[in-house]
Amino acid sequence: MSPSRPTPAVSKTSEAINRRLLQIGRLVFRREHLAAEMDAQVNRVRAPYTERLAALASEIAEHEAALEDAVAEARADLMPGRSKTATLPFGTVSYRTTPPAVKLLRGVEPEDAAVKLRALGHDALVREHPEPNLPVIKDRLAAGQVPATALKAAGILVVPGAERFAYKLTRTEIEKVGVS
Repeated sequence: MSPSRPTPAVSKTSEAINRRLLQIGRLVFRREHLAAEMDAQVNRVRAPYTERLAALASEIAEHEAALEDAVAEARADLMPGRSKTATLPFGTVSYRTTPPAVKLLRGVEPEDAAVKLRALGHDALVREHPEPNLPVIKDRLAAGQVPATALKAAGILVVPGAERFAYKLTRTEIEKVGVS
């Protein structure tokens, strides 16, 4: 057997510090246990609603798709001429066109596109540090001041705007006839 080592003397200061560490450790463990208990209770309360909420979300999505299809079929009657909005007693349905997006073509570096834009005489479309100024390009493109072909030659892709369907409920009218 090896000779036993003498235990180093522990000062009263380090004993007090060690007790404080133990107190904090115990409190931290109690807090973690309490937080876990709270999370478990919240999950027990939430569980019965989660499935019902998911089912309602799914049902709403189905009705939204059916609404969009119905509006598309009746669009000429609902929105004559150039109108893009129809106001009905229980809400408003509309079509909104997003502006075109401007992106760099895959593999084209911003600096290369900026050099090409300048070479094509479109200096105003380039920022101070050489890269295309996409918001200015979008504005000039919308105003017809720069052709999409020139942008493509500089390595910039013009993604046309898309029309998207939207609706807004008239909650007060719906509440009048009942929510159930």
